[in-house]
Amino acid sequence: MDEAHRRECERLAVDWLAAHREFLDPKVAEADCALFARKALVEVALLVGLRARLDPSPLDDGYELLLGTVLDVSGRPSYRELISRDRRALMLYAGTYAALRLCGKEDHEFRHLIEQSVSTNYGAHFERIPYRYLDMLHTFELAGIHSGGPSLQELMPLTLLASNPNTLELSRGDMYALTHAVFYASDFGQRPVPWPEGTDAPRVISMLEACLALTLAQADADLVGEMVMSLQCIGAPPSCLQEEADEWLDSWQEVSGRLEGPQGILPPDLAMANPEWRDWATAYHTTIVAVLAMLVGRCTPRGDPESRPDEAPSWDSEGPIRRAADWLVSHETPDDDRHVRSVAWSAEALIRTGASPRAMLVNLLDRRDLAELLERQPGEVRAHLASLAARTDVASGPLASLVGAITSELSGTTDPSTNCLRAWLADVDPTWQLIESPAPEEVQWDACDTRDGSLRLAIQIIGGGPHPNLSPEASGRALRVMLRAAQEACVDYDIGWFAITLRALCRLPRTPMRLIVDAATWLGSQQLLDGSIGAPLSDDRSERVSYGTDWTLLALPALIEAADRLEGRRRVPSGPFGPIIDPNAVPWRARSVQVPEAWGRCISPSDSSSTSLRSWMRRRIAVRRSPSISTSANVGTHTRSMPPGAT
Repeated sequence: MDEAHRRECERLAVDWLAAHREFLDPKVAEADCALFARKALVEVALLVGLRARLDPSPLDDGYELLLGTVLDVSGRPSYRELISRDRRALMLYAGTYAALRLCGKEDHEFRHLIEQSVSTNYGAHFERIPYRYLDMLHTFELAGIHSGGPSLQELMPLTLLASNPNTLELSRGDMYALTHAVFYASDFGQRPVPWPEGTDAPRVISMLEACLALTLAQADADLVGEMVMSLQCIGAPPSCLQEEADEWLDSWQEVSGRLEGPQGILPPDLAMANPEWRDWATAYHTTIVAVLAMLVGRCTPRGDPESRPDEAPSWDSEGPIRRAADWLVSHETPDDDRHVRSVAWSAEALIRTGASPRAMLVNLLDRRDLAELLERQPGEVRAHLASLAARTDVASGPLASLVGAITSELSGTTDPSTNCLRAWLADVDPTWQLIESPAPEEVQWDACDTRDGSLRLAIQIIGGGPHPNLSPEASGRALRVMLRAAQEACVDYDIGWFAITLRALCRLPRTPMRLIVDAATWLGSQQLLDGSIGAPLSDDRSERVSYGTDWTLLALPALIEAADRLEGRRRVPSGPFGPIIDPNAVPWRARSVQVPEAWGRCISPSDSSSTSLRSWMRRRIAVRRSPSISTSANVGTHTRSMPPGAT
């Protein structure tokens, strides 16, 4: 967005605010809307004050009209004398005075009333959360009034901003606290932030950009604008994500200049007010935020994109991965169909941590009932075992025979959902190659807002191979769907949904690395002392083991893929259960794999008894959840229905 267009968007928004300035007057507002009007008045006053401070050019007509309204209302005794009656609302009036002062409109009587309130040592010192205390300090700083109390340097370590929280667990109120701590600590970009020990600008930039991606996914224009402005305030170098946010805000703005705010912004008792007022009340704050973002963006120096620090988020992956694998090994149930998957994923984890899974695979592949056991497994599980056996030089006639059936079936299809199945077979037969993933138009976007719809999209992304064939627009859209799903799954404590979503996020190239770290950290934090993943809230041992097996089998591949993505390895994961193969070691279309001689003898392309990936996905439709959350009779007890291919 060029500077001229940005200026025009700013002008339109300010003109819209000015056209509705009558709603800023508490005297003409209905009784139940008077406090709302006073809050809006101080916010508009600060907008005008910051415009006068940041941009020395004369105020445009819209700003002048808003300033006139602020002067008119604040000059009334019925407005300013409320300071003496309600000490707790002091900031509503101190902010208005500070804004007038920034505009060169000193008012000594107004100032006297504020100083009198401060002198009681209550109005400026009753209990506040840290970022609200920063708000007070900043307001009095702009007003030129000394309030006493702790300094900015003393307050910063107490803020959420300084604690480096997991962004996926943040509520909307938490994100609001992050942005406002930045606004006040940086004086809206006019000074360096005094970062406390353990916090620095690069870490905060990665956190705020992760939050920006999440708020874009939620289409929350209010928080998108605040995140953009926060990044500008701390001098973050421009990024593709910030450019996307600018373009999205531009598209969100109506022709009139208005920007609609998030749903639920009005208190329930005001939601039924007259339509014209409601139309203003649901948009004025978001419109102010958008104007401030444009104003700060053009008046605050930004970092050099070339100097942007490399993202190097850290996450200790080896411990959780190894403990999860050890738990699966120690809870083997040979007669359970999940046993094969458990062995396969435990073997992958051992390979990743430098241990040998050969003995584990030999024990499985030497079973007398192996052929019967494998008959009950889907094609991708058999191909997974074939890949592991090829990499560890363990041969098995029954397995090779069944893998031959898969090769026969795949030879007659170009279904893109078989890409990862082909990737497994490349470890057994180097002639297998990937085919193109689904084209963007094949994604059913309208269905993606539901839990099942997002899971189907995640499976489509996972099944399409290491680099989903999505246009930049479709990739960005898929990212937003997956981020919404991750947040909802986290809130719902849906381990299976979360794990599958994390695997899809690892495939999408535009996923911020910080979000990969936070998602993997959250999933790893669900690991119990024994190594299983998930808190089933059950006192029955057999039920706990069943939950643990289901959840850990879903979580372990997600943890492995997240670790590989963070380490810069673009490994090729499977469909929902497959192995992890490193494509960087050997080019995909020229892979050189040592195939054990026994495999070559046993693979028979004429065998057609395999189960396809997609048909297996359609049958596997359940993942266990906590019995305190939901129950159904879908699979065993205390389960939640999942769409085809989810597990």
